[in-house]
Amino acid sequence: MRVLFVNKYYFMKGGAERLLFNLKGILEAHDHTVVPLSLRFARNQPTPYAHYFMEPPAGEDAVQFEQFRLRPAIVPRMILAAFYWPEAKARLREVIRRERIDLVCMMNVSNYISPSIVDGAHLEGVPVVHVIVDYHLVCPNAKLNRPGKDRCLDCLPGKYWHGIAHRCVGGSLGASAIRAAAMFFQDAIRVYHRVDSFACLTPFMRELLSKRGFPRDRLHVLPTPIDASQVEVGAEDDGSFLFFGRISPEKGVDLIPRAAQLMKSTNNRLLILGDTSSPYAKECMAQAARGTGAPVEFLGLRYGDELWRLVRRCRATLAPSRWLDNLPNVLLESFACGKPVIGADVEGINVVVHDKENGLLFEPGNPTDMAAKLDALAADQDRARRMGQAGRRLVEADYSPALVYERLMAIFEHATQTWRRKR
Repeated sequence: MRVLFVNKYYFMKGGAERLLFNLKGILEAHDHTVVPLSLRFARNQPTPYAHYFMEPPAGEDAVQFEQFRLRPAIVPRMILAAFYWPEAKARLREVIRRERIDLVCMMNVSNYISPSIVDGAHLEGVPVVHVIVDYHLVCPNAKLNRPGKDRCLDCLPGKYWHGIAHRCVGGSLGASAIRAAAMFFQDAIRVYHRVDSFACLTPFMRELLSKRGFPRDRLHVLPTPIDASQVEVGAEDDGSFLFFGRISPEKGVDLIPRAAQLMKSTNNRLLILGDTSSPYAKECMAQAARGTGAPVEFLGLRYGDELWRLVRRCRATLAPSRWLDNLPNVLLESFACGKPVIGADVEGINVVVHDKENGLLFEPGNPTDMAAKLDALAADQDRARRMGQAGRRLVEADYSPALVYERLMAIFEHATQTWRRKR
């Protein structure tokens, strides 16, 4: 099978891209051909298909909206990409014809590529699978939160004007209005309803889309793959608790220094790995510097062997997300290393972190409860080890590449049959 993967980034930017490259590797290991279609960013990984990539809205170095330099010349392009971009539709049709594509798998395309590619694929007689990596089909900022409200479902019935009123997209009234208007438009033309199959990372996402009116028989759950056989179990335990990932408000990183100040145990270091250049990260660092409890250390970005070594040596990892996190990769990576997770009790985390089995759950946004769970594992190394072993067994059984390949091919087959019935 020749599969076209469409994603706005072709470099390791976040969880969506990690999933993209993992699925690509799994398919190629089974002799399928994967062709990428993306935007032409400077950080892209090399590929022989790069000549198909399209010009990004604000230049090859402007990856996120905050980096855009708004000029009159790029506004029409931004609006088209948010609503329905004919150029992307035409380019996709070109790639399908030239590369003899059998199926299109779209991932993170909102605001930069647009769902016009769904119609482009169907015009070429090719089915479409949409892998859902965030909440963009039901929420203007794709996170189901807003300022002052960590869990927000106000827009779920299609009432996207809430996103404008609260400036949910980057705090910008204009960007929020464009995004909400695009969602109203896409609902009106029902372009996403023409997708042949959806792959959701969690049952919670499937239920949200079902409530939003998407055909339930097209909604499938696809486990996030992790090859535990390639990950060494951490036999060491230096007593540290480790957060690694994006240092941002929705990830709840500020809870870590607050919980550290409330811990009874002050001998366990709390380590935070991630980019510390943002104002939010600097606020968290200042808060940690003022603390008098357990020591909190910000170690900056770590990659590769250095990152894995820190994970394998810790007592447990931390996932204090405030938002309804969509199954972050760090959970499965922690389990693969044989380490338990102390995480917030939200749908995207408790789907894999089972309280008192492979980790501990605390009330979202509650540093006192988080401190209690930290103290519990600080005082019981054997319990942490047993929980880590349970986590390892979970990823080996339910998130293996073999199982994910089987599920993915079933979703591809369902999409093909759905498309044939519609023709």
